[in-house]
Amino acid sequence: MAKRNFSDGRKKPRHTKKSPPSQHDKRTRLRNPNCRRVRTQEARCPLLGGLAELAKSIRSRLDSRTAFRFSIILVGILIAKGRRTASSWFRAAGVKDDWDRFYDALGTIGRNLFPVAIPLIRNIVRKFDPGPEGHWTLALDDSPTRRFGRHVEGGNVHRNPTPGPVDGD
Repeated sequence: MAKRNFSDGRKKPRHTKKSPPSQHDKRTRLRNPNCRRVRTQEARCPLLGGLAELAKSIRSRLDSRTAFRFSIILVGILIAKGRRTASSWFRAAGVKDDWDRFYDALGTIGRNLFPVAIPLIRNIVRKFDPGPEGHWTLALDDSPTRRFGRHVEGGNVHRNPTPGPVDGD
């Protein structure tokens, strides 16, 4: 049987003091705008053709304050080199000092992904339309995939990101 811990009669503090506000608080920075800050108005290279039309139809579903940033982000996604991160997208698209607003725009787009995806799906369906006599064939493969063993192509060539029961590292 477990021993009982007897209280010494003093009350224990339930909550600790709140931490001090962050020195990187965005609200204080936005209250004091920097007049030397260069804003990005357009991408380094413009979108053309069907991609520009697709971006325009997606932008029409976004908030007007962040809609123009979508095209710039899309250009950055398409022409970025190296690691595929948001900062490399912004560098490739030519984003200037207002890069933090572009991160906010990515968050807004990510939270409202369904309205953004509708024009994209509509464009894909229109592109691969089989016509009035054709039909769509969809296939899903849910069979378990072997990730280890001697019969796996490329086994033991690279470090396995999903290790099996034998190699635990």
